Amino acid sequence: MSLQNCQFCENGIDYDKSLKERELWSESWFSVHDDKSPLGDSHHLVITKDHTRAFANMDRNKMQELITLLQHQEINNTDELRTVVFEHGVQDCKTNGCGIDHAHLHIVKLNVSDSGKFIEKALASRQYLGMAKPTELSSCKQSYLFVWDTTMEQGYLLDGYQSDSQHLRRLLGETLGVEWNWKTALSTKRD
Repeated sequence: MSLQNCQFCENGIDYDKSLKERELWSESWFSVHDDKSPLGDSHHLVITKDHTRAFANMDRNKMQELITLLQHQEINNTDELRTVVFEHGVQDCKTNGCGIDHAHLHIVKLNVSDSGKFIEKALASRQYLGMAKPTELSSCKQSYLFVWDTTMEQGYLLDGYQSDSQHLRRLLGETLGVEWNWKTALSTKRD
């Protein structure tokens, strides 16, 4: 996908204007938005302002800034809730995209049980590559899936090569028993 056709690039012809309406806050290099078709009560997207395909391409200092903000914002955890962050990082042209080839992290609040089930489903679905801190994603040179419970120091890194579109959304939707395909959910809502 070219920058011009990117739904998340403000100067692109396919820019999703609803991002402005759904914006919660903005920093110098990223913004946080409500998801267009949320999988739960609290489902947000963190989107880079500059076009890049994966958070692995971001500077470690910027990633640390983002992680610090995420851990100190209203998306904090409780004994009953966990904040889970996930991304399909596309690093090469041969890899299927997640639907939008612009770096974006999903942030979802889940109860402890659903958080565990979702992570287990993710781990069982793709080849496990190891644990990584969000600031260490820059060492990942291949396409990846990243799933992180923010109560943990590190998240799970999975092989993202030729992963189906919306793979992690599908697994989370199946875990929660809700519609996961944002394209289908949007067309359903319009009727």
